[in-house]
Amino acid sequence: MTPIPPNESISALRGAEQGRLGFVVGSGPSVLQIDFERLAAYPIVVVNSAILLAPFACYWCSADPRSTFRASFEKLVVNGEHKPTVCVIYETNYLTGIDLRYPLLADRTFFFQRQNGDGGSFRRSDDRLFNGTSSAHFAAHLAAILGCDPIVILGCDCGFDANGKRYFFDYPPYSDPYRPDDPWKDDPNLLPLNSKLLSQAFVWSWSQAKIEAEKSGVNLINASAGNLGELKLIDRPAIKKLDLDTILKTYG
Repeated sequence: MTPIPPNESISALRGAEQGRLGFVVGSGPSVLQIDFERLAAYPIVVVNSAILLAPFACYWCSADPRSTFRASFEKLVVNGEHKPTVCVIYETNYLTGIDLRYPLLADRTFFFQRQNGDGGSFRRSDDRLFNGTSSAHFAAHLAAILGCDPIVILGCDCGFDANGKRYFFDYPPYSDPYRPDDPWKDDPNLLPLNSKLLSQAFVWSWSQAKIEAEKSGVNLINASAGNLGELKLIDRPAIKKLDLDTILKTYG
């Protein structure tokens, strides 16, 4: 497809969900335990394949260069199962430099840029997103820009479950029909998805996000299976952890 220029800056989204309890949904196995219908009334930013679990979400965010996520998303739309309000996508393939700005079947599409260096700021006034190691880190900063308060992180397990699975789509029936073969899976430039190093990198970025979010008065809450930010080998604080029932009772 022919690339298109960004039709809007993400600054146009600033404050769109001001003061509302918001959720960022990753793809860890723990999301299979969540009844997402309970969250349908809240702003939800789904990340990559998590759109399959909460197809009513208003925001879909991806910073991943793999085309399988876009194909999954668009098949939902074509089948009439979802028509999201907003898609927020990283504008360039960070591995190849190829421009990824082409139209999606969405009401509004935004193409974002990441901040320079590792991490960065987590201000609600930022025009570029926090540079973490997964799409979920970008999505959490997007929720902050939207004005969500607090921001609850779901399904960012940053590790393996008791069955040795990293993602919910490792379980049936989610591999079909919305996840075509991933053309990137054998690319030597990508860290293997089962790498413990990758898990550690995710956790490190959550620790940085916690530090920067607190500087900016952004309240992050972890309702995932993992302890986001906590690295046992060094002194890194984890994001505050609460169960979903307590969160809905306290903030809902």
